[in-house]
Amino acid sequence: MGTLTGWFDDVRKLPKGTLVSLMKLGGKVARFIPTRNQRD
Repeated sequence: MGTLTGWFDDVRKLPKGTLVSLMKLGGKVARFIPTRNQRD
């Protein structure tokens, strides 16, 4: 929950135009987030 709160605080500080662009990207943003290999 703390991570989400910190993220929200960062997002609130973004300029409106940047925030709109981010919202339009939607789930496409996930491709920029590194993920762990799901095979164990």
